[in-house]
Amino acid sequence: KMYRLRVGEQIRELASTDLEFDLLGTIAGLEGTVIGTTAGPAADFVVGFEMISLKPKFKTLLDGRVVWGPISVGDLCLYQTDDSKLRGIDADGKELFQVELPAGPPIGKPIMHEGQVVLAGKSGWIVAIDAGSGTVLGQADLGQPISATPLLIDNILMVPGSEGVVYRIPVPSN
Repeated sequence: KMYRLRVGEQIRELASTDLEFDLLGTIAGLEGTVIGTTAGPAADFVVGFEMISLKPKFKTLLDGRVVWGPISVGDLCLYQTDDSKLRGIDADGKELFQVELPAGPPIGKPIMHEGQVVLAGKSGWIVAIDAGSGTVLGQADLGQPISATPLLIDNILMVPGSEGVVYRIPVPSN
């Protein structure tokens, strides 16, 4: 079951719907749409629901299994499949781009910076991707594990390492 709740002095149900499938992992909100994933027999589906009514909006079969996401950033929803591709979709479930990521899972949340999505990987990589086209604008590899989402301060990324070290690097660019 999925619920939309009013939270205030009292919690009250505003809408609910019975789901015909279990949702996997996280869900994301994007422009009036709730986006999640569900398992299929050979590959996963990305699914969308109207945020107000919780009525189904789309259900798209993917090429593989979702290993990270969905997570919203700006006007995109991002998820990674087991083929190491990061995919960006809009609120209608339309795929806008797919980008090959370095080995290892992303960590933390992506950052939106001047029309770019900046994403860090647990194994030490950082990628900057154009949010409109999906073009990789830059990539860096610290060679050390990253423990959480980098913090952006004046075009400089403060990247938390896994051993308490904070790396200071510019946003990657070609």
